[in-house]
Amino acid sequence: MTSEEIYERHVAEMKTWIEKEHGVNSVRNIIFLYNLIQPALILSVPTGVYYINQVAGFYCHQMYAEGILVFPEDTKRDFQKIVSEYTRNKTSLTDENADYLDTLFKQSYYFNYLMVDRKRLKDSAESWVYVTVDKDDFEFEELCWGLESTSGVLTWQRSD
Repeated sequence: MTSEEIYERHVAEMKTWIEKEHGVNSVRNIIFLYNLIQPALILSVPTGVYYINQVAGFYCHQMYAEGILVFPEDTKRDFQKIVSEYTRNKTSLTDENADYLDTLFKQSYYFNYLMVDRKRLKDSAESWVYVTVDKDDFEFEELCWGLESTSGVLTWQRSD
């Protein structure tokens, strides 16, 4: 089997998985985020575009979300380094983890409009944190002017 055939098979498997879980008839647009070099925010908006990332460290869980992908500034990769180390190999989050991440968000100029979505702690993991968005925050408006989304996923390259 060639690498192209392996890739096509992987895409077909991912489409089937999303269609079954999401109850949609045909998934046409999948973007794999396996090689992210900076944090990315998937804003929950019905677009028909699904983003998939491998998360939870060496557990290699596959997670997906539909929406719009934006890249908050993290030029020195300081934020990614801290959040990646803190969540390393976690397969879910606790309230204590969420408190710590919320503190990091508040201390970061480029992420201070985010808060961990407490209703999705069990669904969050290393490299995949469900968040709520303060859409009225100045920095968020600079990033996504006019967008009404108030939830999403913060994701980045997993640790291993």
